Amino acid sequence: MTTDAPALLPALQTRVRETAHARTPACPCGAATLADRPDATVVRHAGTVAKAHA
Repeated sequence: MTTDAPALLPALQTRVRETAHARTPACPCGAATLADRPDATVVRHAGTVAKAHA
């Protein structure tokens, strides 16, 4: 299976933002990329962290 790496980060950031604000309107805080390596991507938004592994 191949993954389009450039598309993965924005998709993961969108998912973590939606999860962090599932019950409240979106806030002005931005997502933070904690790790973006060939084997893993980790992003945080508010108190929610999402990880994608190769």
